[in-house]
Amino acid sequence: LGEWIGRSRIVSQPISGIYFSFDTDGLGWDQGVWQGPYDPDNGYTSLSDDTYRIVLKAKIAINNWNGQNDTLPVILETALAGSGISMQIVDNQDMTISVWVFPETDISNVSLELIDAIRQGYLTVKAAGVWAGDIHTPSVETPSEGNRFFAFDIENKYLAGFDDGSWEKKL
Repeated sequence: LGEWIGRSRIVSQPISGIYFSFDTDGLGWDQGVWQGPYDPDNGYTSLSDDTYRIVLKAKIAINNWNGQNDTLPVILETALAGSGISMQIVDNQDMTISVWVFPETDISNVSLELIDAIRQGYLTVKAAGVWAGDIHTPSVETPSEGNRFFAFDIENKYLAGFDDGSWEKKL
């Protein structure tokens, strides 16, 4: 089904926790492997069934998208239902978009595999020629304290003031 839709289950995955590094526990002297000139930075892995279903739903929605920004929330809600996160695509009006990710509980409870799929753009809905910039999430530790971005003079599903809003951080 994935090949017919246009999305493979096998994706690129950064290799981490193997190569020598200063200030990283378990990768210091006599622990980490030296990365040679021909050693890769990325490997390949197969997505789990749950993450692959989310990616396929997003790809189907992207393939059927009419290009209008007001139809994006429905696409994202449908694709991410039951995943533990919600997303918002923000049109910056300069041929770039920003991606906002909001965890329903705690970002550490979200599958790392799903977070990597978001980072690699598998769930990003955008028009051709538009650059997808950074991916941000609210910097709170527990969303029960608020999982909206800080903003002055506006309060909605994604933005809040002093009591509930938080600074953004890169995902």
